[in-house]
Amino acid sequence: MSGTLTEIAAFTVYAFTSIFVIVNPVGDILTFISLTEGMTIEERRQTTRRAVTVACILAILFALAGEIVLRLFNIFRSAVKIK
Repeated sequence: MSGTLTEIAAFTVYAFTSIFVIVNPVGDILTFISLTEGMTIEERRQTTRRAVTVACILAILFALAGEIVLRLFNIFRSAVKIK
């Protein structure tokens, strides 16, 4: 049982680290600040909510339909698998 928990913990750390590196939140904060420079605090909050909502919807959509899109373009999972 502990071997399985260790594997799950290792995968979780690997997954979150990968997402953190790909998303680059530190760089995105600087981009967000520069793009919303002339906005009020409330406008920035609305922009943030909208951006997070759209990002979540896209992530869920791709998680659910990603394999269908890959099949549509004849891309196999083994072609994009990281070993």
